[in-house]
Amino acid sequence: MADTPQAASASTLKPTATSDALPQRRSNFATLGDALDYAAQGQKGFNFHDARADLVRAYPFSELAADAHRHAAHFIAEGVQPGDRIALIAETGAGFAAAFFAVGLAIAGIFVVVFLTAVFSRAFLFASNALSTASP
Repeated sequence: MADTPQAASASTLKPTATSDALPQRRSNFATLGDALDYAAQGQKGFNFHDARADLVRAYPFSELAADAHRHAAHFIAEGVQPGDRIALIAETGAGFAAAFFAVGLAIAGIFVVVFLTAVFSRAFLFASNALSTASP
């Protein structure tokens, strides 16, 4: 599952491969989904590390593709239609990767990535401006 780390301690986690027998293809996929499904045939993937650079999650593209398709099916079951706008909170993690691919490729949605630092910065700026212009 995308949101839970593998059931192994950091010392026993193995990163995904950096090379495999799957031939590299560049920019000849019709969709991002086609590219992910092709990558899922190999051994490569994402590796997530904590602030100390310890591997906390190895996420093979095969698992990512399965999670993305499962999430996409859920979105569709909830009534999301192709072309709908979906906001995603940007975070560094397997859950975001799966949601990104689910929205961006499986349902051909328009996704808007929201970086929390930008949201908080704008909220702070708005509040600061409101306070500075308020009457005593």
